[in-house]
Amino acid sequence: MRFNSSADHCALSFFDGSLQIVSTMFGDVIHTIKDDEMIFPITSLTWKPTFDESTDSQKLLGACLNGSIIRWQYSMGATVEHISLNTENKFHAIDYSGDTRRFVVAGSKPYIEIYDENRMTRVQQMGDRIHPAHTNKIFTCKYNPNAPNQIISGGWDKQVRFWDVRSNSLTASIGGKTSISGDGVDISQDNNYVVTGGGTLGEGVKLWDMRNLEDPLR
Repeated sequence: MRFNSSADHCALSFFDGSLQIVSTMFGDVIHTIKDDEMIFPITSLTWKPTFDESTDSQKLLGACLNGSIIRWQYSMGATVEHISLNTENKFHAIDYSGDTRRFVVAGSKPYIEIYDENRMTRVQQMGDRIHPAHTNKIFTCKYNPNAPNQIISGGWDKQVRFWDVRSNSLTASIGGKTSISGDGVDISQDNNYVVTGGGTLGEGVKLWDMRNLEDPLR
């Protein structure tokens, strides 16, 4: 489930691969979307950041387990566009960049991919098989909305990592402390605190100080 920037629309993905667009103001289901290509669940959703609250400006991307993404915008009604990106990967995470020109995806492979949305081409990759970004599935990968050149990722390898897009390098990490199984990482507006939600090891919700990531505050 994901709310758009103004929180007046919500997108929900279901186990059968279908997608719903819901008006949060009235609770109405605006569209239920399901076609022959929507076989597996859409594992992650991201709305295009916008200050324009008009329906025409609303755009949504979704990550899929076959290495493709779906793209929806209001004018498409109850249909989506299917775009194949990397058939070797099974995507579990997706997020728009703050400037809305690019998006990041990650999943079963040991690297993080950044794509230019207009051209739908990969423009950057962090990690590879020799120097992996993560050593197990990546379940969250997002741009920091308060620091547009930072990406935060986390996965089953018990690592939460902070990347500088400009230098394509790792700048900080929370290592061996919490296993991320979904979209379970967020950062405060002042960039001083990080919250993680671990699941597989029963870690629960933890709060971290970015100035000292050795141990959680609580």
